[in-house]
Amino acid sequence: MSNSNVVEIVNFKLASGFTSQDFLSSNEQMELFLKEQQGLLYRSLCEKEDGSYIDIVYWENMELAKQAQQAFFASSLCQTFAQCIEKESVQLEHVTVLACQGCDG
Repeated sequence: MSNSNVVEIVNFKLASGFTSQDFLSSNEQMELFLKEQQGLLYRSLCEKEDGSYIDIVYWENMELAKQAQQAFFASSLCQTFAQCIEKESVQLEHVTVLACQGCDG
């Protein structure tokens, strides 16, 4: 298992028919899901000026990031969150952390 921290960066738009409030409500269940995941270090959900979103999640390593990604698709906690997202707009990448400074949120 690698010791390098990994950042998961997901860019996306909301699906047609969903409001920002719908999405933020569904995010409460997503947060419960994430609390159950081994290796979660930190998460920020951000909204861009154009109304699209960026979900940034720090993981202990790539293996745990990939495990959580697979668990996301199987979890009932994530279903409403996933429905709010326009699937075609999703751009997901995992990058290795080379240097970091603490975040006090």
